[in-house]
Amino acid sequence: MRPEAIASLLPRVFRRTIGAGSPLEAVIEVMAELQTPCEQRIEELDVHLDPWRAPEASLPFLAAWVDLERLFDPAWLADETPDAAVAPISSGTWCLRRLIACAADLSRMRGTRRGLATFLEVATGHAGFAIRDDVRGKDGRPIAFHLRIEAPPASAPHEALIRRIVDQEKPVHVTYELDFANRTNGGAR
Repeated sequence: MRPEAIASLLPRVFRRTIGAGSPLEAVIEVMAELQTPCEQRIEELDVHLDPWRAPEASLPFLAAWVDLERLFDPAWLADETPDAAVAPISSGTWCLRRLIACAADLSRMRGTRRGLATFLEVATGHAGFAIRDDVRGKDGRPIAFHLRIEAPPASAPHEALIRRIVDQEKPVHVTYELDFANRTNGGAR
């Protein structure tokens, strides 16, 4: 706040005593300086709420707002002072930023094959996930309520993250198997 704005808030009797070098002028100048850091924070608040511009240290906070902390690596969560240089998910901060930005759309698609495949692609940064519900057992008969998730081989380092996502996004009564070997298409995004 500018000193003139602060002075305008004072009663008229006080404003009359403000003069160059007066104690009241000094107090108003100090008040104006004390407001500067708060005003700067408020001006850049949008930066901290935008997943693409937010500092990395703010990403876990933003992820919690959109219910994504459930995907964080348990070892990262167990650390009471997580290292800001280490991402809470194995695929890194870029994928976490993308997940936060896409959270509303992913939530709308929840419970669908397309939604699960899209969630996995966004979270790992690899395209080419396929969700098959026509899985057959060794006897050739369909396995009821069972999925085969065919993942691109390049996403194998993120298996634990993939399993956390599938466990939380699939219907509770559905079982699944994760297959990295049968996918030949799909690469890094």
